[in-house]
Amino acid sequence: MSQKIKDGVLAIIEIPSVKYNVSDYLLVRDKTIRPGFDRIKSGLPGGGVEYGEKHIDAMYRELYEEVALNPSDFKADLKLTTFHYKLRSGDISNKNFVFTGVLSKPYRISDLRTNDTLEVSIIHSKSLMEMLGMYKYDLIHEGSMRILLLHELCIREGKLHEPVLYKGVYY
Repeated sequence: MSQKIKDGVLAIIEIPSVKYNVSDYLLVRDKTIRPGFDRIKSGLPGGGVEYGEKHIDAMYRELYEEVALNPSDFKADLKLTTFHYKLRSGDISNKNFVFTGVLSKPYRISDLRTNDTLEVSIIHSKSLMEMLGMYKYDLIHEGSMRILLLHELCIREGKLHEPVLYKGVYY
């Protein structure tokens, strides 16, 4: 039987484009190398759910900490769209709840800032195709990539420790 750790929340935040028909997604780059990794990577904004905290409250807290966004910055309330189990090393598992949202207006990424300078070094945005390129060079967290692909494929529940088949390639 696996040991459980606290739940996680992640956000797929769409940034409307004024120039193109394709939206970008908000990413944050780690400030330091996380344990178990060999390089600094980017990923979806998010983090852990504190004891007694509602998942939606944790998501808004993480968005405020990592990219200084408030509920009023979105077209509508964030929506809980999926949850995924992740089996980690040492037979430890947790649930990751994924929220989606669209910013209320086109933002220049340079307008966004972090409130967590110890954890986040850069806020940036990429299209799904650009993120697939980042994955090829191990520049994006595997879990974030899989969550985005599962979202794109409309798969609302799954296991993040298993590869995702997208357009004939496993990620």
